Amino acid sequence: MGLFDDHIGVWCGTHVVIDSQGREIDRFEATVTCRREGDRWIQTTTRAWPDGRAKESEFFGTFDAEGVLHYEHPHVVGHGRDVGDQNIVSVWKDPDRPSVSYAALITLLNRDRRVRTTQKIEGGKLAARI
Repeated sequence: MGLFDDHIGVWCGTHVVIDSQGREIDRFEATVTCRREGDRWIQTTTRAWPDGRAKESEFFGTFDAEGVLHYEHPHVVGHGRDVGDQNIVSVWKDPDRPSVSYAALITLLNRDRRVRTTQKIEGGKLAARI
């Protein structure tokens, strides 16, 4: 069982978006559901804002022989890999927005707690941290 398998389940937490100047520009509650079916990964994220807005997104991926997860979705192209006992690094782009890319570090603190930090790069510059 690999590190991705330790992330299977439902994860809930607050996402805070900070711009490149250190100002908070967004905050929402997120519920991330991760599951695996053989070499296939399915992840659904529901975001809920204090004003009642909500948005759900989903993406899929397939693991290769080395355990690298390759994202297979029209708006999520990239890959994720474990880089040790606790960490997964994930990089991706939306092909419809070629000047924007994302890089995330997900650290599994224990079986029921994790932390995720994401960088949004736009036009070659840091646009936000989540």
